[in-house]
Amino acid sequence: VADQFVTDGIGAIGMETLFCGKPLVTKFGKHAHEGLYSEHVPLLDATTEEQINDALEYLKDKDSRDKIGKNAKAWAEKFLSPDAIASNFIKIYESIFKSLSN
Repeated sequence: VADQFVTDGIGAIGMETLFCGKPLVTKFGKHAHEGLYSEHVPLLDATTEEQINDALEYLKDKDSRDKIGKNAKAWAEKFLSPDAIASNFIKIYESIFKSLSN
């Protein structure tokens, strides 16, 4: 899926793409989610016409598409699933409550 090429980051369409195990081509920016995730987001970062074209050419290869899609789905389930989000909120709340009780 070729998503957006204006703003760094992943929007709702990009997240759904990852969950569906499909390759995502988007403007991500290497610092877009720095510090949020312990693993690199498996997508193809592209901004210019040449980068977008190169990414789409790369994805003509079925093995490349399948590998990126498989990694994308695993990454999304690990970091964006409801359980993962809930776990992160619990850690944040526990940290806040701990700091308040000191």
